[in-house]
Amino acid sequence: MQIDEILQRIVSSNVRTALQFWEQSRGGKEIPARSDINLIEIPSLLLGLTLVDVIDGGKDYRLRYVGRNIINNQILKVGQLQSEMPAQQGQEIIKGRYSRVVEQRRPVFQRYVYTSIQGDKRLIEAISCPLSDDGETINKLFCFGEDMGFASSSEKFDDTLI
Repeated sequence: MQIDEILQRIVSSNVRTALQFWEQSRGGKEIPARSDINLIEIPSLLLGLTLVDVIDGGKDYRLRYVGRNIINNQILKVGQLQSEMPAQQGQEIIKGRYSRVVEQRRPVFQRYVYTSIQGDKRLIEAISCPLSDDGETINKLFCFGEDMGFASSSEKFDDTLI
């Protein structure tokens, strides 16, 4: 599937912008380095942004930066391991997305339901993209998620490799 087709499936304009920013940051490389990502260029996305360290090739993931919108809706904090996330907040879904990014070396888009800290079922759209400081090993992830509102039982979910 081409990136343009995925961009059309993404409802959130901010998720589309985050993916386009990652694509632009590649600058001709297969995978950009963390140093290629200049957060000053995307101040409007910082609230929904997460930067993640890949531990031992994807055995676990450490949250390096977590935007305020994510902190306000989930029980997450900087330095936390992904394996320590509460199950009801999408721990396995998120780990699956992160693992696919590392294994496939490409961005992954997801639309899924999680339980907020207030106990509400919420629909989220998220993109996770690989970063590589040496051009080979995926050692970080650039992720953006947006809460799309209350989830209904008829919501359609995606797990699309870009």
